[in-house]
Amino acid sequence: MKVLVTGGSGFLGQGLCRGLLAQGHAVVSLQRHFSEDLQALGVTQVLGALDDAVKVRAALVGVEALLHNAATVGQHMAEGLRALAKTHDSLGPLRATGLFLGQDITNNGAPDGAEAARVVNALRDAGVLI
Repeated sequence: MKVLVTGGSGFLGQGLCRGLLAQGHAVVSLQRHFSEDLQALGVTQVLGALDDAVKVRAALVGVEALLHNAATVGQHMAEGLRALAKTHDSLGPLRATGLFLGQDITNNGAPDGAEAARVVNALRDAGVLI
C-alpha cells in the first residue's frame, strides 16, 4: 500500500516512515525540508506545506492511506497554551518543538514541584496521561 505521512521528516514522522517501510508499504512524506535520513530509507519526499494545494495534490497521487503527523497540530496546541498562560499565573514559560510541549507549573514565578505533581496526578486520574 502507498501511504502518505505528513511531517515525515520530524522525530515521530521518521518513526512512522520506518515502521511503514518495515511492513512493506511504499511511503511518501509531505514536509517542508529535505531529509537525508528519509532519502536513505527510500521515502519519496514532497517538499511543501499543508496550505500549498499543488504540493498536497502531488503528494496524494496514488496514495491509499494518510497519516497526518505535521507539526501544525503542535503549533496549534502551543498557541493555545501560550494564551492560557497569559490568564493563569501558575503557568510558566512554554517550551515547544513540533508536537513536544513543555510548560512549568509555577508559584510566584518559581517552579512549584508539588503543584506540578498534583496536576500530573489529576491528569492521570482523568485518563489524559498514561
